[in-house]
Amino acid sequence: MLSRGNPTARRNDRSRFYASELAARFAADQRGNAIALFVMMLVPVLGAAGVAIDYGRAIAAQSSLQAAADSAVLSSRSGSGTDEAAIKAKTEAFFAANAHQLYGATIKDVAVVQANNVIELRVTAELPASLTVLLGRDNFDIVVKSKAAAAAEDVEIALVLDNTGSMRDFMDDLKTGAKDLVEAVHGSATSVSKVKFAVVPYVGAVNIGNGAAQMAWMDVNGHASRNGLALRSQSFGYEAGCYTGGGGGGSTGPGNGATGSLFDALPTFANAVRAVLGIATARAANASDVPSPFQFYDPCWIANPDTINYFDLFAKIPNTTWKGCVLARPAPYDADDTAPDAGAPETRFVPWFWPDQPDADKILANGWTFVSSNDYLTDRPDLVPNPFKDTWNGWTHRSILQYSNVNANIDEIGPDTSGPNKSCPDPILPLTNAKGDVLAAIDRMVHWNGSGTNVAEGLAWGWRVLSPGAPFTEGAAYGKIRKVLVLMTDGTNNIDPSPDGAIWSDYSAYGYLNSGVVPDVTYDAFRQHTDARMTDVCQNAKNAGITIYTVAFGIVDQQTLNKLEACASKPPYAYAPGTQTELVEAFNAIGASLTELRLTE
Repeated sequence: MLSRGNPTARRNDRSRFYASELAARFAADQRGNAIALFVMMLVPVLGAAGVAIDYGRAIAAQSSLQAAADSAVLSSRSGSGTDEAAIKAKTEAFFAANAHQLYGATIKDVAVVQANNVIELRVTAELPASLTVLLGRDNFDIVVKSKAAAAAEDVEIALVLDNTGSMRDFMDDLKTGAKDLVEAVHGSATSVSKVKFAVVPYVGAVNIGNGAAQMAWMDVNGHASRNGLALRSQSFGYEAGCYTGGGGGGSTGPGNGATGSLFDALPTFANAVRAVLGIATARAANASDVPSPFQFYDPCWIANPDTINYFDLFAKIPNTTWKGCVLARPAPYDADDTAPDAGAPETRFVPWFWPDQPDADKILANGWTFVSSNDYLTDRPDLVPNPFKDTWNGWTHRSILQYSNVNANIDEIGPDTSGPNKSCPDPILPLTNAKGDVLAAIDRMVHWNGSGTNVAEGLAWGWRVLSPGAPFTEGAAYGKIRKVLVLMTDGTNNIDPSPDGAIWSDYSAYGYLNSGVVPDVTYDAFRQHTDARMTDVCQNAKNAGITIYTVAFGIVDQQTLNKLEACASKPPYAYAPGTQTELVEAFNAIGASLTELRLTE
């Protein structure tokens, strides 16, 4: 309030009033400026916050796109199809399936480029801005790229491939798959990569080659227990007047679970022959009638020597030589890579020698009901004048006298063959870095009829070509390089049956079914024996550092599938293709596994 009396007081009061009024007006003006200033400052603050939010979204979208791109290029060669169009399609499809967390971004372009062993994926995307539009920016451009290159590490690979008769309709598919694998590994190798392949075809046996190097591993003196196995000590003649039975043929042979030979239950060979054929001893011969090294069985039987060297028999057939197949060594050497030792005959290898089987006229004359699977020499029913007296007569194809420096009926071109090398496939190609030689060895493969399937022997030789020690020595030392064995089979371990009751089977790496290697003379026993040897080889090879892949083509037997899966180094390495296309795809998958792509950018 202004003072009414004193003029001075009134002037002071007016001064105070005007000051108060000015202060009020100034305060009002200041509040307006602050609001304006706040509004002016809010735009950049909101813009800065928007930038932080939008950049965070952009970074998250870019990270998600990068992860999808990386996964796509690493998976670009999985499955079937190795041409550029197929790889591009797989890369794009894999990227699309995984590019789902985009935080509002839109993919504008996906480009795949393949050059030699390099796969590159480039992706552009656009992320709409949110609050950043306050600063005049409508969107963010995102670009990601991923590049992967395949490079084979130093590796040695043994391809152990089933060439048995049951593969006759599928050999082309097997060759395609195997060659695809070779091309994939060699194609991804760098200039300094050490890549070698070996090819090991197998049927009932394996052909290791027959050069000077292989001869150094062989039992050339007949000291190994399996040399001469199918013929050693076998009876083949009788003393005139001492024989009254019909002879020949024998029993009907074993089926699954059948009992063993009739001979097993009888105390002596002579008694066995009497029991089967019947004997009326009109005249008793004696050992003096039998020249060494042949043997005499009382009262009237003559037999082969108790030591026979298959190389000696090969030498008595002028128009053939040993091709290179071998029998399985006795356990444990059949399931390991022990080097052949001249001082240990059982560690040395015995040549495959399929004996001559009965002549057709003899079969007809005796009323037998079978056809010989390998008749290549004329039987010797007449044992005179030498080396025996004219009172001896021969009656069986087991006589080694048939091998008497005469030409035989020889056919060694697959699939159907005859002669002592019957059913012996193409030789092993040892480890080599020459891709052309490997592809040529695969191309030469054919199926071979007869004998059966012995996966254990194929595996054993697959390991031996990878092992650094003898017999094959092309492999690097363990631990210096990755060693891989790829096993392909289309069936169970088996031996082909024969209606000839004297042998009961085709020839195998264990001789005939009744040669004494398999504990029980049944086909089931053969399978169980070979399965057990296969299991031992698998475990021994893996223990030595071999990585094993298995391809069980068209196999439905669960027991066999289980054993092959157990043989593989880990479950993903066990493939069970059911069709020809899947067979090729299995080899492609193994090739992709061995040449896994690695990110380079």
